[in-house]
Amino acid sequence: MKKQSRSWKIVSMIELLAYVGLTILIFLRKTDGAGVYQSPTLKVITWGILTAFFFVLLVIQLLWAWLAQR
Repeated sequence: MKKQSRSWKIVSMIELLAYVGLTILIFLRKTDGAGVYQSPTLKVITWGILTAFFFVLLVIQLLWAWLAQR
């Protein structure tokens, strides 16, 4: 169980770093991959989509932890 807990923490830290890194990227870039100017509104929409994706990952991870404890 100890090894599983350590793996869980490592995966959680990787997810957190990915979220923070992508959030910084979204708010610092001036154009997206297609060359479209990123207005503040588009940045917030993109960040909202990213947040929703990571929220789904969080729910799955918590559900998995809950089922593993049963």
